This record gives sequence, C-alpha cells and structure tokens, in this order.
Amino acid sequence: MRVDLADVQKKNIENTIVISGAPRSGTTLLGRLVSTMANVEYHYEPPTFWMICGLLAMKAVDPQAAEWLLRFYLHEELLCESVSGRRANLRPTDDSLVLNSIHWPDLMHRMTTVRNRDDALRYIAEKGSRLAIKMPSVIDAMPLIAQALPRSQYIIIVRNGWDVVASVKKKGWLSDEGLKNNYYPYKMVDGIRVPHLVEDEHAQDWIQWSAVTRACYLWRRDTEFSQAVQKSDFKGRVFFMPYEKLISTPEKTLGEVSQFISADFTDLTKLGILAIKTDKEVGAANARALAAECDPEQLRQFQAANAVWGYRA
Repeated sequence: MRVDLADVQKKNIENTIVISGAPRSGTTLLGRLVSTMANVEYHYEPPTFWMICGLLAMKAVDPQAAEWLLRFYLHEELLCESVSGRRANLRPTDDSLVLNSIHWPDLMHRMTTVRNRDDALRYIAEKGSRLAIKMPSVIDAMPLIAQALPRSQYIIIVRNGWDVVASVKKKGWLSDEGLKNNYYPYKMVDGIRVPHLVEDEHAQDWIQWSAVTRACYLWRRDTEFSQAVQKSDFKGRVFFMPYEKLISTPEKTLGEVSQFISADFTDLTKLGILAIKTDKEVGAANARALAAECDPEQLRQFQAANAVWGYRA
C-alpha cells in the first residue's frame, strides 16, 4: 500500500526554510530576522518538529513514516495555522512573539478573513506564503528533510566553539540537573539522561564527563553534521553563516541571506538590523579555563573541529 498526501500539501511546503546550528550559536537572532522577511511564515522551535528529528536520529521511527508525518505536520499544523493567525503568540517577552514578525493590522486581517482551511489554502496561494522553522541541532536530520521537501533551503549559523561552550556552561543545560528538562529525547544510561545525539560508544563516558566536556562534544557533533551537509547532494541549497559576520556587518550579511532565499526585506527587517549591537564582543570566552575542565581526548577533537571553521584551536 502506498501512502501519500494531497498535491497541495506537498507543493505548499516543498520550499520550507530550516534555520539551524549548535545551541547558543545565534539561531534565535537569525530566525527573528528571517521571520520579518516578506511572505515568510516563521515558527520558533516547534516541539513536534524536534521530536520527529530526534526519533529519526535514534532510529526509533521508520524514515518513510517520519517523512509522511513531517510533511503533514508542516503543512497542516504549522503553515495553515500560521496564515490564519490561529496560534499567534502574543506574550510580549517570548522570542516567538508574532508581533516581532508581522504588524498588528496584518494579524487582525488574517484572524478576520482566513476563516477556515479553504481560506488558508487560498491565502497561501495568493501570497506565496513560505514556511520557515528555527530549530538548533537538527543538522543530522537535514538529509531526510531535503528528500521530503525537494526545494527546501537551509541556513546553518556557525559560531566560535569556545563562545558556544561558555554560553552553554553558563546556562547549566548540560549538568545532570539541567538535563532533566533539556535535550530530549534521551537515552537512559544508569539513570542518567543522555541526549540522543550522543553516540552509543560514548553514552557511558557521558555519565562521567563534566558539563564543559559534554558541551564540547555536542558542539563537535553539530560541526561534523555540518561538514557532511557541505558534501551532500543538496549542498547547493545550504547557506553557511558565521555568527561573527552577522554581528559585525548585519545588513550586508542578511542581504546575502535575503538573496539566497529570495525573500525581500520589510520595514521590520530593517528595524531588526538596527537593533543588532554591532560592537558586541565576540571571541571573548576564556578558552584556557574551559580547556582545563575538558576531557583531553574530547578537547583535542573539539579544537580540531573549531579550527575547521577558522577559529582558534
């Protein structure tokens, strides 16, 4: 038996934009800016998208089933709901606040004129609406997404690994306590939650590692996945962006992104660019102090990966 979706469902999401990178590498800032571009329907870290990608990485779900679920979810739960304003987030302190991306009159117009699914499909066709998703650490799932969505495009932001590790350490995400609520789905090893991106051969090591070693390891894993994408058959659909470049020359760098995804700036894009602190200090992490907390072999591999991007080892 062959399972399939409606042609319109496949067509409307085939050019989806996925924004990713290691956690604390600038995905939130980049996503917020892309969300303001013309006809982009943006979603900030949708949990079901993360879970599908995570289960796929763990080989806990059939790839074909994951592809069907992904397509259906992206179209029905994200794109159609977005254009209707049905799930608009109005919490003023949230990164996913809808008014960061569109103006209030636009939101009200959607809520009053896009009354049902037929209206949503008509709106998508008339506006050329395009789905964009921001989700860190799904680079390993990009080959499946690229296969499921034949015109999809990917923006991967890269940041100095030491700055990422310092930020993750400060957040406390990779302590045993922090892992109780982050980085799911887990592998359970001796009662410790091990993130699904940890290779089986290192699952036992993970229990003994410091939070800094864990952060270095996961950053390196994202780097390895990124390097694999650079050699993939869909590499022409991928845009790599250094975080430092976005901070130092935001208008020029975002202009390159705009050209890559064929989405024009709006007045909100220009306001977002003006809000970027171009004098923000980068590369300020104390690498020596962090290195002292890292497992020697993991440190060596981390430094080699950091050098690949042109950062200091």
